[in-house]
Amino acid sequence: TKKRAEANYVEQQIDFDAMDEQSKRTLLDFDPDGNIIFANKAFRALIGFEKEELSHKKVWDLVTPRQLNALKARIQELSRGTTTQQAAIKAVFMHKSGIPVQVEITCQVHELTEGKLIRAGIQNLSLQKRIIKTLSKRKSSFTHLVERNADFTYHLNVQDPEHIHFEWVSNAFCKLTGHPQEFPLNATGWKALIHPEDESLVKEHIQKILEGKSTVTEYRIRTVEGKSLRVIDYGKPIVDPHHGSVTAISGAMMDVTKHKNELVS
Repeated sequence: TKKRAEANYVEQQIDFDAMDEQSKRTLLDFDPDGNIIFANKAFRALIGFEKEELSHKKVWDLVTPRQLNALKARIQELSRGTTTQQAAIKAVFMHKSGIPVQVEITCQVHELTEGKLIRAGIQNLSLQKRIIKTLSKRKSSFTHLVERNADFTYHLNVQDPEHIHFEWVSNAFCKLTGHPQEFPLNATGWKALIHPEDESLVKEHIQKILEGKSTVTEYRIRTVEGKSLRVIDYGKPIVDPHHGSVTAISGAMMDVTKHKNELVS
């Protein structure tokens, strides 16, 4: 059964660290018949479906209708290959909300006791393509682009990695989310703002900034009415010149929900 195959797969303890990094830890496991065995949090956030919903779907049920047969044939062809065979497949997944998400699927086939299993690393190309397209039009740096077109900006104070809090958010925060300006200034409010399925993405985003890297992440926040907005969050570290440590984070968020028609070129 699928459950036994999953158990055997975990027991083999295959090292996927390199693949995880390459695919930004967005992973999907399925069998040669397309039955979904496991989807991690990042994949569920990308596609908008819960575990129970995905357990009743085949992987090619998630793409646009015109791509269904082609993806099905490609995966079945791949499953007949060797255990070391890899393939990169471009496709368009349909988010549960109806938004198309262009992806590149890197597949690798593995032989298990119960049969073959295909592990897919998913790279979201939608954000990448939108950034490149916008930059080519505006001819400006990405940092300048996001800061200039941000729907709101914010500032985080960093006492240490365990104690990070908002010092302020700009007035536009209220207009975008409907929440009062002081809403995110405490840990409870900020956690309530982030879509629960995207908390891990935000934590990774902040961790990279604490390591001294300017970075960008796309995730969902929630309005006062409970609706989800997809935003691009650009964050950059503010470093103490004397000690070399990150003492604050300056950020800008841009609402990209309204650009859903631009997700696929």
